[in-house]
Amino acid sequence: MRQSGQGLRSRTENNQTRDSAISAFLSLGERLKALAERSQAEPPQKFDTQYATGASALFNTIEGEIIPRLMLAHRGALSGAEPEKLSGEKLTEQDHQEFLQYILHGSATSARQHAEMLLKRGVPREDLLLGLLAEAARKLGEMWEQDLCDFTEVTIGLCRLHEIVRKNSPDKQHSIPQSSSASPRILLATACGDQHVFGVVIVADFFRRAGWRVSSEPGATEAELVEILAERHFDVLGLSAACGVIADDIAGEIKNLRSASSNKDLKVLVGGRLFLEDSELIEKVGADAFAGDARSATEIGQNLLAAVSAHC
Repeated sequence: MRQSGQGLRSRTENNQTRDSAISAFLSLGERLKALAERSQAEPPQKFDTQYATGASALFNTIEGEIIPRLMLAHRGALSGAEPEKLSGEKLTEQDHQEFLQYILHGSATSARQHAEMLLKRGVPREDLLLGLLAEAARKLGEMWEQDLCDFTEVTIGLCRLHEIVRKNSPDKQHSIPQSSSASPRILLATACGDQHVFGVVIVADFFRRAGWRVSSEPGATEAELVEILAERHFDVLGLSAACGVIADDIAGEIKNLRSASSNKDLKVLVGGRLFLEDSELIEKVGADAFAGDARSATEIGQNLLAAVSAHC
């Protein structure tokens, strides 16, 4: 009976940890949802529309992808599918503070590497998902509420959390169609480190739903993208550019990224307001194709792959 009681108490504590983690992401999601609804209710302005669309996409990501994966991580731990939990290495307050700095002010690569370092140190994967990442989401919400960070920073931070959740998920069963090792792979980013990241969030969601393997790096620098493309094979690179980005800079970046890519047949797909307002820039920057919206982007991406296959 004593062992049974200990087991029940342990399960209760695990459930509380899970519920706390889900609550942290839901709280941030509710803030995003409220922003979207408020933006849609106010007189329409260009940036209000962007906020509303970006906030809705992020809320859907939390509700449709992050929370189901947290549930799967919790279920895996309860079923004994996480033997690494026995190592028992604990997260410290310094771990939480350093990770938040990587999420907000570091790079996507440095945030992932920091999470990987904690796993190698012996922190259980469940603790990473239900502890470290959830605490970061909670802090993002608090800092946004206190005007210590803006919507763009929240967007970038949440995208980085999402990528780590996806990479460390114990299962692939979620609301978005499952990709396989044979599925095409796309890297999505903003051109020249542009901070207008809302479009990338939306396009990434469409590609995932179309079955692509997606890496989303909004706000990443050219050096970070060079490193990613050199280390991993991508079929398509998608770059979004707002009007404040200079076309010549994008041309130089695309040339460097093609050169660094481990795939010498890398296709480059561009989008964003810069190209909507001047279609001649598509050829000038050296892109292979242009997508005017997220819905058409997946079809155009498939056409690019078909053209590669036809020449093989």
